[in-house]
Amino acid sequence: MREIYITNYESENILEGKGAHPYKLSDSETGYGQHLAWMKKWEEDRKQKKIERKEAEQEKKEEERANFLERFKKHPVPDEVLETLKLIRPSSYYRIQLVYILNNQLEIIAVVGKGKIGNWIFENGYGDKRPGSRIVLEHLHNKEPYDGKVYFVTFEEYEEFMRSKKSFTNVKIVS
Repeated sequence: MREIYITNYESENILEGKGAHPYKLSDSETGYGQHLAWMKKWEEDRKQKKIERKEAEQEKKEEERANFLERFKKHPVPDEVLETLKLIRPSSYYRIQLVYILNNQLEIIAVVGKGKIGNWIFENGYGDKRPGSRIVLEHLHNKEPYDGKVYFVTFEEYEEFMRSKKSFTNVKIVS
């Protein structure tokens, strides 16, 4: 048989009916029932604050999305292109570099990220194979048409590009 050693402190508590561990108090001694109303109110407040925080975050995202799309409304962007811009996640707004793809009539036909221009060319039938990034960046930098079909213009350079092309088309050569 195993012997159990009990200290004097524990033996006094056992004799008084408190148990071996006096820190384990009964509910009547702790007043547990008195705090139930407070706990329920605290829980409701916590849930309400969580809902308010989510609503504020949602409003912030909507405001960011509106500010992001507002920049494109000053350019003649088609509605279907604006719909694709709405699919961009708000966390990516300031990280991506958007490029307008223009046809020979200088109309915006698409807006893509700078790294996805080659994929767009191949997927939409403007090339037999996907052009490399060097070729795409050369056309983007020099503002020359790719295969005489499409221009690549960054968002920031669009207005300057349109001014230069419009002034170039308005010049009449007299000989």
